[in-house]
Amino acid sequence: GTCVGLEQCTCLRDFYGQHCDVYNPCVLSPCEQECVVGTNNYTCLCKKGHILAANGISCIRCAHSNKPSWHVALCNVADDDTFCSGTVISDQWVVTSAGCVCKSGAGIDTQTISIRLGKNRTCAHRDSDEVQLSAEEIYCYPGYSPGKLTIDIAVIKLQHPIPINAIKQLQPLCIDNVKKGKNLFFSGHDVEIFGWGAVGETVKRDDILQSNGHVVVDMTLQCREVFQRENVQYQGDGGIMCTIANTTSSCIGNYGSAVVTSNKSKVYFGGVVSKKTSVCGSSSSYLAHTKLYTKLTYDWVTSIVQP
Repeated sequence: GTCVGLEQCTCLRDFYGQHCDVYNPCVLSPCEQECVVGTNNYTCLCKKGHILAANGISCIRCAHSNKPSWHVALCNVADDDTFCSGTVISDQWVVTSAGCVCKSGAGIDTQTISIRLGKNRTCAHRDSDEVQLSAEEIYCYPGYSPGKLTIDIAVIKLQHPIPINAIKQLQPLCIDNVKKGKNLFFSGHDVEIFGWGAVGETVKRDDILQSNGHVVVDMTLQCREVFQRENVQYQGDGGIMCTIANTTSSCIGNYGSAVVTSNKSKVYFGGVVSKKTSVCGSSSSYLAHTKLYTKLTYDWVTSIVQP
């Protein structure tokens, strides 16, 4: 600092104390919630139940109700077809099914898709709260190919972060809640799936966002039959979740949607509706209501979004 009198100093920015010997850049930091002093700078942190925005300053509250504010529509730019769904996990990342956006192990042309959040209706309709986003890059799970249900996961990086005012209302399904909620997706536990899916192969797809209630089940005989029906090799239940629908099952139009459950005012992300499970569940048979979902791979997703 600069001496301005007897035992009086004017300190440089981020230095404090009588002799300007206390370094604390957090005093004037723009951090919204918490700040930690580093060697030469500061780092912003967020309180429990929040995640740090891409700007490194703002904090975004994670979803705490089952209102599907995290749900996005993946739209075909050419014809406004709602070909899949996805889940916002931060202001710059979306998780979906690899079967939706990957071909031959690589992501499809990002110019062909539009990502829209705040949607209550399908892509062909405009919603008042809708925000249109562009994809910058698509990451496909290594080794993915059609039929590999255990790794039917992809992550989309947005070209620009979702505006802070929009994301704060949105409340994403935070990726940390995948690890914390892993033990909630056990046999007998209720889960929910949102989307614009039809409830039968001959039934018209719904234009309004719907939800399906399901119950997680063990790898029973019925689940193994679904493996057989979907031409998926059964090698134990690792990476795959099996559910039974309460009434009508997820179907065409729900691909890429999140499988979620609520517990103690928090929403947990367990997996995605796989593009491979194509048979609808409108019949009364137990088997028709049995569905397979790809469990969300926490370690791989975090390696992409938090390198």
